[in-house]
Amino acid sequence: MKSEKPMGDSRCWQHSQSIGHRVMAAKVIHGVNAVREALRAGRCVNRVYLARESRAHGVDALVDEAKTLRVPFDFVPQAKLNDLTGTREHQGVAATISPLAYASLDECLERCPPKALLLALDQVQHPRNFGMLLRTAFGAGVAAVLAPERGGALLDDDVVRASAGAAFHVPVVPCPNLSQT
Repeated sequence: MKSEKPMGDSRCWQHSQSIGHRVMAAKVIHGVNAVREALRAGRCVNRVYLARESRAHGVDALVDEAKTLRVPFDFVPQAKLNDLTGTREHQGVAATISPLAYASLDECLERCPPKALLLALDQVQHPRNFGMLLRTAFGAGVAAVLAPERGGALLDDDVVRASAGAAFHVPVVPCPNLSQT
């Protein structure tokens, strides 16, 4: 996935102040694409774990990228990855990351170009649907995604995985009332 960051340096888009919004619950992501995009976003990845037995396409490139970015990585038994991720469908790759915070609307609007494209979501309940919408939004050059503060999917590891890492590039803004935002 080509990285055209619509809002300047949106790496992990950690909000500098505590704004009292939900923060991503999980700190472990898995899958080749999700980990690769986390590495490309920078600063978020604390450590990469690779299965010793992994033959997944793209693993060698992840090792090279981790070395280049000086991100620590370990080759571990498959069983450790299974325990770490809670699944066997991790493609032999996992990473621990800093939590992703939701962005504030004011901060996003300040950083957006004058004719920015925003995506407003409502009633998206399933994390994988949310992730696919983030992936599509990133590909379409969306500057930010507006999501309801209540009643929608949380920004968690399932969303990051479904987004193939696009969640690291598109800020998500929680809105109390989308119709009034």
